[in-house]
Amino acid sequence: VFGSIMGSSEQVKESIIALNRAAGFVRTELGKRVRLRHTPELVFKLDSSIEQGVRIAALLDEVLEQEHREQEKE
Repeated sequence: VFGSIMGSSEQVKESIIALNRAAGFVRTELGKRVRLRHTPELVFKLDSSIEQGVRIAALLDEVLEQEHREQEKE
């Protein structure tokens, strides 16, 4: 299971550890609610794509702002 977690690097690390510790419980609850022949084993992993997207958007905004300033000088 990939998920995004907001917080400091220590909070993110602790959250992933906590989620993986609770994986058995989550798997049991999932098995009660979803009709599957076998409930899959759950492993939680960090998905940093949102963080990367925010970083890319900020860089693009910075480039556009710099271009705008250069155009004003001309």
